[in-house]
Amino acid sequence: MKTKISKKTKAGLAAADAEIAQIMNGNIPKGVKVFYALKPLSPEWIKDLRKRMKLSQTDLSACVHASVSAVRHWEQGIRRPSGSAGVILRLMSLQPKLISTLKGM
Repeated sequence: MKTKISKKTKAGLAAADAEIAQIMNGNIPKGVKVFYALKPLSPEWIKDLRKRMKLSQTDLSACVHASVSAVRHWEQGIRRPSGSAGVILRLMSLQPKLISTLKGM
């Protein structure tokens, strides 16, 4: 059994498709909020970040306010960082100067 779609619904879907196409091309209409899904952090990336920043697992855990075992689990791929810890890790990668601030918190 086919479901009939009204002309108004079809027009609304076409408008939504056009808006999505604009957003995908980087043209975000005024007033539209776009949320991006971040790619999960790999265990290798986390371990590499820690080593590049010359931090021990204990130091990294202090920076992201997580337990040392959580950091160990991230690096082993057993668990993934929570949303806030993931954001802090990304910020640390982009702004290494944050580390001294985060360690003192």
